[in-house]
This record gives sequence, structure tokens and C-alpha cells, in this order.
Amino acid sequence: MNIHKRLIQAQEAGEVLRIIYRGGSKPGATRDVLPVEVTEDKVRARCYTSGSVKTFLINKVELVERTENEQSATWEESEHYQSAQDLLEVKRTELEALGWEIEYDETDICLYRRYKNGKRLKHPDVWLLYDECSHHLRIEEDGNCIEEVCPRARPWSVGVRRNKKKEQKNTSFTHYSHAAEAFLRLARKVAPASQ
Repeated sequence: MNIHKRLIQAQEAGEVLRIIYRGGSKPGATRDVLPVEVTEDKVRARCYTSGSVKTFLINKVELVERTENEQSATWEESEHYQSAQDLLEVKRTELEALGWEIEYDETDICLYRRYKNGKRLKHPDVWLLYDECSHHLRIEEDGNCIEEVCPRARPWSVGVRRNKKKEQKNTSFTHYSHAAEAFLRLARKVAPASQ
């Protein structure tokens, strides 16, 4: 089967492929990708190595066959989580091994560091939160105050506390699975065990 047909087949099946890409900034690098769109000479794909959607020239793509063990490991990384419970069923052990204390409910997950004495910090360092609506107060000409409630287009928020001054960086997402991927990347990047 030629590469073009295999990419289309993977796109239709939602299958993650391992490729060697002979172009870009890292020629010859092995990447795990999920094809999103396949044209005559290019493929747009979510690259799980870099965590972003990229465009690859098909004539510079080489497919790599994986063993069954490698396929199941890659699927775990690209799994489409539906809830905090789904995510923690798979990733709780890893997050705890990275030094995080985990607090969660049906929709939200917060990761906390500990002081040297073992007590948990008051504020989380990394979080994944759901906020379905935004609330705005509007004051009318007659002085009445009206609260407007609007559904959010991107209800999932992933954030990180950047320093001791509690400066924060938040990114919002439409889909939980994308927010979960970003949350896991941040949790690994700023983990207490990696400091």
C-alpha cells in the first residue's frame, strides 16, 4: 500500500501512525502523528511528539511499522479523555510519581506542590477547570443591575502558576481531550520531581 493511501486510511480510522519525516527543523526525526487532512501532496496531522498540528510533505514521509506493544503505548498518549475520572484512571500514578498532590471532582483537576515540611501549598500550580458560562453585570440607564449569563465557546481552561507571585497563564479549549493533553504536558514540564 502506498503512503498516500495509508495516510487516508489512518485519517478515516482515527489511527495514530509513526513516521520518519525527512524535512522540517529535525530531518529524520521519528514522530507519532494523527492525520487530520490528506491532500495530493501534503498531510495535516496532530504531532504527538511536538503537541501541535503540523503540515508534512508526503514525499518526505516514511512510515514506520510498530510492534503491538508500541502501538498500545502510543494509543495511551493519544487517548481521548472524556472526564477527570477517565484521565486520572490512566495518569494518576504518573502524576503522583512526578511529585504532585492531586485534588479533583467530576470536572476539575488541580495539582499542588508541598512545602519542605510536607504541608500542601494553598494554591494549585497546574489546573484543568470547567466553567460552562461567563457572567457579566450590566447597569441599565435606570440604575438597575442585570446579570447576563452567556455560554462559553471554550469552557475548558488549563493553567499554570508561573512564579511565587502567583502570576498565572491560562489557555482555554473547546474539547476536553485537547485540554487534557495540554494539562498533562504542563504537569510534566513543571513537576516538583523535575525541579
